[in-house]
Amino acid sequence: MSVYIHEVKKILRPVPLLASLVFVAVYSFMFLGIPIDYLTNVHQSCDHVSVCEDLIGLCGPTIESEGELEGAVKTLSERYVGELEEGIRKEPLFWEAGIRDFTGLQALARKIYYGEMREVLQEGEEFQLYDYAPFDWGEDYTLSRVEREVDEKGLVFGGRNGASTLIKYSILNSYMQASYGPFGNGQVTYENLGRMGEDFKGPLYKELPEAARVRLRAIFDNGEMMNVLPGRFMPYIKMTYSYLVVMVFLSLCILIAPIAAKDNKCGIVALQHASKTGRRALGIQLAAASSVGLVVAVLEVGTFWLVFLAKGWSAFLGSGLNTFNNTDSISWFAGNYGQYILIVSIMMVVAALAATLAIFTVSKLCGNYISLILSVVPMVVVLVALFFQVFRGPFDMVGDVASSRYERIPIPLLDVFAVHPRAVPSLYQRIPIPYVEAYACAALLLVGVAMVGALLGKQKRTEGYG
Repeated sequence: MSVYIHEVKKILRPVPLLASLVFVAVYSFMFLGIPIDYLTNVHQSCDHVSVCEDLIGLCGPTIESEGELEGAVKTLSERYVGELEEGIRKEPLFWEAGIRDFTGLQALARKIYYGEMREVLQEGEEFQLYDYAPFDWGEDYTLSRVEREVDEKGLVFGGRNGASTLIKYSILNSYMQASYGPFGNGQVTYENLGRMGEDFKGPLYKELPEAARVRLRAIFDNGEMMNVLPGRFMPYIKMTYSYLVVMVFLSLCILIAPIAAKDNKCGIVALQHASKTGRRALGIQLAAASSVGLVVAVLEVGTFWLVFLAKGWSAFLGSGLNTFNNTDSISWFAGNYGQYILIVSIMMVVAALAATLAIFTVSKLCGNYISLILSVVPMVVVLVALFFQVFRGPFDMVGDVASSRYERIPIPLLDVFAVHPRAVPSLYQRIPIPYVEAYACAALLLVGVAMVGALLGKQKRTEGYG
């Protein structure tokens, strides 16, 4: 046990540990902040999340009937309008701007938004926001002095950050009543809403295997699309799965890779072969590296999800993945979001353990730091590419999750850039085996075990044990 503790301490030396912590902090800020900050603070994203939270408060994680749907939309619409008109009555600036009720507030919101859109749109381009009247190039959207003061104080959209009741009302009515073209009269029905996307005419549905089509029919027939989940933002969240597992992998590289190479460089391995205890050192070092890799993976993945859920997403743990809010990303997985997070997290830990074994094996074969760099860098490139493919929307049969290449499009009113992920094939579309991502993680672990087995066999042969 003393040798094991010593090897763990070698891995967790202050300098590599500090380097790993700094890397994790910087990496998290750069790549993992989208679901934690952007989706919970910026308008149109946090507003959509808030609307879904309100729907869950009335209907639960799944809308069960036509009456429940109609009652929820009516109740929330009345609640939002009541809150807005109460704010209008209490704010003198609204009266000075000629705004007396909710209708006047909507008209000003349209004027503000379309005034900024005029600077972004191409001449003659058509545009319509939510359930507002379409953009008109012949209309004057110039704000008066008082209207500009109302906007600058954040009285219309509720400031730059946090949920806006006005936007929540527009989202509710555009998504639930007006935006779905197939309904003709602009009124959503429970049956039609639950069968959104059933025509399979989109490019993501082309050439799906029959097994996937059977699953899709079952999803639409069984009402699985009636789950309440901010589905239109799931691509952004799924984009972070790959980034998270890559962060765990790279932080383990910083901790583990230099140790084994240093042992070889200092000639410690040759000395270890001279004693019985020393000949067992490789197995003990492997156990220490595996333990550290497991603990680091659990801590980093667990911390991410705790922070993520604490930002408000815990309300959706009981919701299924397939939702009327996103018909471009449909999953094989029939459980709820909480179960999905647990399974994906286990897959991440398994992938991290496999990566630990690979790092340990490769670094043990390197005699100095130059050979370590030349050996580890190609391995990192290969594993990062694999992780981005495996964790790019686990269990999606069709998916619009983001690739590492994405567009940055300016959003008026927000003074920020939104990340719009490009549509890319899921792993299932490349290898048509249901739950192929889980099998891929298991295969990576087997490869890691095989690499370690080959290393242990090499040591025995070197010592003449045959």
